[in-house]
Amino acid sequence: MSKKREKIKEEFIRHLRDVYNLCLYLTRNGQEAEDLTQDTFLRALEYIDSYTPNTNAKAFLFKIATSIFYNKISRINSEHNIEYRSFSEDDGSEVVGRDLTLVEDEEDRFIKEYTSAEIRRLLLNLSFEHRTILILADMEEFSYEEISKILNIPIGTVMSRLNRARSALKKEIFRMNETIEKESNGLNAHKSRNNVEYLKH
Repeated sequence: MSKKREKIKEEFIRHLRDVYNLCLYLTRNGQEAEDLTQDTFLRALEYIDSYTPNTNAKAFLFKIATSIFYNKISRINSEHNIEYRSFSEDDGSEVVGRDLTLVEDEEDRFIKEYTSAEIRRLLLNLSFEHRTILILADMEEFSYEEISKILNIPIGTVMSRLNRARSALKKEIFRMNETIEKESNGLNAHKSRNNVEYLKH
């Protein structure tokens, strides 16, 4: 292998953990995540000549990982006659025509208000489309343009899908907060009853 290809391989390896984490979010299964990670790096080495060194190896690898995963899901759904709606079927009409910089400034980064553990748990409740775009935008902090290239969809589609994904995550957050509040109220009520019983003695 040439020195150039060796350097690119080393560049890829530096993102091994990031790729595995993405695969784990996509598959929600440790073994499947390992398999997808391996397939991703094998595919990356197969197309290594199409990568320009020191550009954006992480985006290159993420594009391969998501492509392999979506193709697998599409194939499985097709075999079971399940309708599959890909990213590209959304035309992004909700945000087309709006100033891109303004849209980015308006987006609230509500994810950062919660611990990573909470968000990881809640993300697993979302569809894989929503999980993916939230990870790319709010965790990996790729730009809309980079996400567009990774997922091979228009920027307008990225923005509209991200808006819906954030709304879905907010619902999960609200549901979590309601559960915590109910449990807290139940605990307080139990304590109050115990205190009343104690005062009677």
